[in-house]
Amino acid sequence: MDVKAKTPACLSSCPNEVQLLIVEELLGYEYADLCNMIRLNKHFYNIAQPVLFRRIFVGWAPGNSPCLTTVTRTLLERPDLAKEVKYLRLDGYKFPDRCPDMMPTISVAGLNMNKVATFIEETGADFADAWAEAVSDGEVDALVTLLIAILPRIREIWLGPDFSIEIYYLAMMFDPDRRSKPGANFPAHERLRALTVRNDIVDSYHSWLDFTYSAQAFFNIPTLEALSFAVISSSTPAFWLKGRPKALQRLVELHLHRVRESQLEDFFRLAPKMETLRWIWSWNPEHHEEFTNVIDVDMLESALETKSLDLETLDIVVVDDAGIEDPSKLWQVGMLGELNVLRDFYVLQQLTVPLPLLMGWSSKSAAWLKDKIPPCLTSLTLTDDLCQQKEYDWSKKSIRSLTNAFLYGEVNVQRTDIQIFTIAGATFSDVWTDKEIDILREGCERYGIDFDVLDYTPAEYRAEAEAEARKERYGSCSCATQDGDGV
Repeated sequence: MDVKAKTPACLSSCPNEVQLLIVEELLGYEYADLCNMIRLNKHFYNIAQPVLFRRIFVGWAPGNSPCLTTVTRTLLERPDLAKEVKYLRLDGYKFPDRCPDMMPTISVAGLNMNKVATFIEETGADFADAWAEAVSDGEVDALVTLLIAILPRIREIWLGPDFSIEIYYLAMMFDPDRRSKPGANFPAHERLRALTVRNDIVDSYHSWLDFTYSAQAFFNIPTLEALSFAVISSSTPAFWLKGRPKALQRLVELHLHRVRESQLEDFFRLAPKMETLRWIWSWNPEHHEEFTNVIDVDMLESALETKSLDLETLDIVVVDDAGIEDPSKLWQVGMLGELNVLRDFYVLQQLTVPLPLLMGWSSKSAAWLKDKIPPCLTSLTLTDDLCQQKEYDWSKKSIRSLTNAFLYGEVNVQRTDIQIFTIAGATFSDVWTDKEIDILREGCERYGIDFDVLDYTPAEYRAEAEAEARKERYGSCSCATQDGDGV
C-alpha cells in the first residue's frame, strides 16, 4: 500500500475531525497563527469559529470605540455561537462619560433593537420594558445583562470594575422572586460555575444611587462553585436586602472583599462546603462611622474556627493604603487579640497571611512560628501587609531569626509537611542579601523545601498581572483560550 498516496495534500483536504483537532491544538499555543489561518481559508474559519467563541474577552481603553455592542450583536444574531461560549470576561477601562449618580452609557449603534426587544420580551421579565429601553439608551448594565442572558451554556463570568459598579438589571435577572413569577422564562444558566464581580469600589462613585446591595443577588445562583465579590454592609451580621439566602451547597471557593471579621461567620454558613477562602480586609475612611479601623482578631478566630475541619486554602489580605504607596497616606489600622486558631486546623494546606496578623506586632512577645501553623500545612507565605503601621516592631534581625529557627527546625525534626515557604513584600527585600537567599534556598532544596524571598505579595502580583493583561486587550474584542485569573 502506498502510504504517501494517503497523505493529505493540504490542510483543507484533511477530514473535518482532523482539522478540528488542529484547531484545538493551535488554541493553546499559537492563537495568533490560528487567527491568520481563518482569515485566509473560509472553510477552516467555519470549522474553527465555534471553538474560537468558547472564551470571550471584551475590553477597551479610554477613547476607543467599545466592542461590547459588537459582541452582543454577533451573539444575538448567531444563537449557535452563543451556545458555544463558556467563558466571558468583561474588562473595560474608565468609561469616558461616567458621572456621579448617572448610569454609564456606550454607543449601541448597529444593534438590532427589534431583536433585542423580542428576546427580552421572551424572557417574561416583569421589568422587560424598562430593560429594553435601557438597552436602547446604551446603559452598560442593561447591555451586560442582555449579553449574559443570551449565553445559555456559560460556565465562568468575570466582570471588571466598570461592569460591576451600577448593577441593577443583572441583579433582577438573578433574583429568585422574579424568576419564580408566572410567565418568567429567564435563562437557567445551569452550567454557571464561577462568577467574579469586582465591585469593591461600588460606594465610591455615587451619592444618591445606591448599588451596594445589588451583588447580593449572586448568592442565589445554586450552581456556583466559586464566587468572588464585595458585600458592603454596615450591620452585623450582614444585612440581606431580600432576606438571608439559602446555603450554596456546591460552593467550594469564596473570595470576600469589604467584609468585616464580625460578618464572616454569617457568610460561612452560606458556604457549608467551602474549601478555599480569600478574605480581603479593608477600611473606608470616607465611611468611618460604619466600622472602626481595628481588626478584631478574636472575632476573626471565632469565625475561622467554624471551618477548621474543612478549609484547605486560606489567603488573608489587609489593605491599609488604598493602593497608594506612600507611608504618609496609610490608614492607621489596629489589631485586637492574637491569631492562634490556625494551628488547630486539620486539612489546611496553603496559607497566605500578613506576618503581623499571624505573629503579632512585635517580635519581643512573638511565639515560635511552628506553634502558629498546623502540621498539615504544605505552603506558607508571610506577607508585609500591615508592616508600615506604627505599631509594627520587627527588625531585620528578628525576621531572620524567625525564619532560620523555623527552617532549621523543619530540617532537623520535620514538624510539619511544609514544602513551600515564601517571605513576600518589599518590606522584606533587604532582610537578606542575594547571596544569603541563595544559600538558604540551596540548603532548603536538599530537604524538599522551596524557600524564596519576593519583592511583591501574591495580591500585588495578581493586581499587576491583571493590569498587564488588561493593557494587552485594550481596544480588543477577542475569542481566546488563555486562562483568565477567574475568582
